[in-house]
Amino acid sequence: MNGWPQRKQDLDNRVKPYFDFADTLGLNNGVILKGEGVVIPFSMRQEMKKKLHTAHIAYDGMMRRARQTMFWPGMADEIKQMAETCTACQERKPMNQRETLIQHDEGNVPWEKVGADLMEVDERQYLITVDYYSNFIEHDYLSTTTSQDVIRKLKGQFARFGAPKMLITDGGPQFSSNEFLRFTRRWNIHHIRSDPGYPRTNGKAEAAVKIMKNLILKTKHNGDDPYEALLELRNTPRQCTGFSPVEMCLKRSPRTLIPSTSKCLRWYPGIIREQPSPRFYKINGDNGGFYIRNRFHIRPRKTIVKDTDVYDGNVLDDDDDNERPDFSDNCSQHAAQSGVVSHVPDNNCDRNKPARTSTR
Repeated sequence: MNGWPQRKQDLDNRVKPYFDFADTLGLNNGVILKGEGVVIPFSMRQEMKKKLHTAHIAYDGMMRRARQTMFWPGMADEIKQMAETCTACQERKPMNQRETLIQHDEGNVPWEKVGADLMEVDERQYLITVDYYSNFIEHDYLSTTTSQDVIRKLKGQFARFGAPKMLITDGGPQFSSNEFLRFTRRWNIHHIRSDPGYPRTNGKAEAAVKIMKNLILKTKHNGDDPYEALLELRNTPRQCTGFSPVEMCLKRSPRTLIPSTSKCLRWYPGIIREQPSPRFYKINGDNGGFYIRNRFHIRPRKTIVKDTDVYDGNVLDDDDDNERPDFSDNCSQHAAQSGVVSHVPDNNCDRNKPARTSTR
């Protein structure tokens, strides 16, 4: 051996990759070493890689093992390729980590966006539908799980609450048939199917199924009426909104088996559109609803008229149920907020504007 030349270009192409490690190479009993590792010639590298992967360990483990005993230029890249292209390892890789949940848009009004799924309890099939906006849950017993039966139940729900703009399902056979496709097209519903094998995409309906399954099984265990439980479930205020699903869906608080008073009802702003009789009012609510109310159930609320806060100082106490707001004046515009009645004087009234009231 005559040593290393001064320039890398003067070396044979097979030796050039070792030029950068020249100072760390040595010779012992005819074996070239780099540190304490044996320099593996090109002809033996494939065999060494197979031996390193005998236990089908991952790349990091193979590299830790190789660094103890061997070396060749580009060893890390070749071992990584060996580990990543092993067919047996690829087929038996662990499942991917769960992706971060993406919050669904809940829509702007009730039953604009709904999710649907099938549920089986005690060998009985049910269709579960949930409104994204209000979290209102509907459930129907299915005699069969065909598309025809599912469509019939959905039509009944949509006839009660209105056809949604968007329907999300898991894409099961009932929701993937041509018959269901024709149904969604006829009703002008955008049907979204969750990814195959990934039901979390339809998480709202999955959660509703879990709630209803627990409700049915628990009431059955105690011998209770599941419909009474469903009534209370729908009327229980949600922690995130403070309103119950039925309040958000129907804009009212239905009567339940739990005693309640009129004070539980909420006041909503609205505009009087018509007064067919002295104590009969037709009102458009600011929430988009239309109401028919007796004078007993409405009261004026205060507003700003021409940048001036105008009111006559008549205060109606919430606890005084004997007093009633006076709607009999010639002035048609009233303004008030909960607990305060304000009467706008005649000279400030715009008779072309409807009256603004609070209603429940």
